[in-house]
Amino acid sequence: MSAFGSRRFQAMSPKAGALTVASLTTEGGIHDKNVTAQSGTGSEDLTATATNLVWYSNAAQASAIMLPQASAANAGMVITIIVGTTNWSATSFKLGYVDAGNTVMTGQLYLSALDGNDVEGFTITADAKALVIDADAVATAGGAIGSKYVFTYLAESLVHVMAYGMITTGTAAPDATASVTTGIGG
Repeated sequence: MSAFGSRRFQAMSPKAGALTVASLTTEGGIHDKNVTAQSGTGSEDLTATATNLVWYSNAAQASAIMLPQASAANAGMVITIIVGTTNWSATSFKLGYVDAGNTVMTGQLYLSALDGNDVEGFTITADAKALVIDADAVATAGGAIGSKYVFTYLAESLVHVMAYGMITTGTAAPDATASVTTGIGG
């Protein structure tokens, strides 16, 4: 039990036709404990993830981040990837799915320079398997401090992505090279 103790919420008395909520217990006010910090800069294999996850790295992430394939069983799962307090690599790497899998992405990419003076959008490439991460490149999916990538599992083989990338310098100019149809290992 945390220093805050355990809190118990009792059932409410609803008006006619309203929803009844049974008792709910939380520990220390934390509702979702699925937050994971990367401790190094090497490849990250998140393919065993089966529940919602927030994954972040405060190190200069420099290698591929592999996500689980989309299946009927994990529809509705959300994985959020966040660049913490250090810019990620200025050498490109992929964030997404292995090339041999069936999962593809749909969605949008918004890219901005750290000075916030320019925000440009681009649609994720049709049938993309990976985002290209490079903190210094104006046409990629970013990777500088504050970047956030949200993967919502919709159905078997389909994931929606909302990518909010940041670059360290230059004028944001995302294009089709920011999301590619070749996955990790391809």
